[in-house]
Amino acid sequence: PGSKTKKRKRLDMEDYIGGMDDRLFRRKYRMDKASFYDLLDIIKDQLPSTGEDRLRGATPNGPITKDARLSMALRFCAGGDPLDIADIHGVNPNEVLNSVWDVVDAIHASPQLDIKFPETHHEQMSIAEGFKRKSAIDINCCVFSISCRPILSLPYAFSLVLHLQIISPRRRRFQYASRERGASS
Repeated sequence: PGSKTKKRKRLDMEDYIGGMDDRLFRRKYRMDKASFYDLLDIIKDQLPSTGEDRLRGATPNGPITKDARLSMALRFCAGGDPLDIADIHGVNPNEVLNSVWDVVDAIHASPQLDIKFPETHHEQMSIAEGFKRKSAIDINCCVFSISCRPILSLPYAFSLVLHLQIISPRRRRFQYASRERGASS
């Protein structure tokens, strides 16, 4: 006999998402509900099994659905605490990070999300023009943007490190920014 299974109640994702207003959903997931379900439709075939077809035994707490895996991964990437995310979704805390990697792998394996950086200067300038149209402060040299947060760099547990690499089509060169801060500063 193996170890005892901790009883957990899985989150009903349909009720959970349905009960959230659009503003709260966007704050939690950094996207709207339609985008969440669009992303799920794109990657669901690439996500691993929900656990219903396990070789050894059943899933005593129920399967971890694919929408729950995407929810946990997005909440973690938006800055959520894995222990809180695990509690809300009714899973072992290890499943939060498993879900992050499952979603990352599914995105990488999805042909529809095979994003290529524009190769020609003309393509880059066209994208920069799109950023400029969207920019309230007239940013005119951006072709790529990511949202990021400081990364705790191990084994140096007392320093925060943030690295960015940016291409500037106007100057036709890569620019690199690095911010390191020790805990005492």
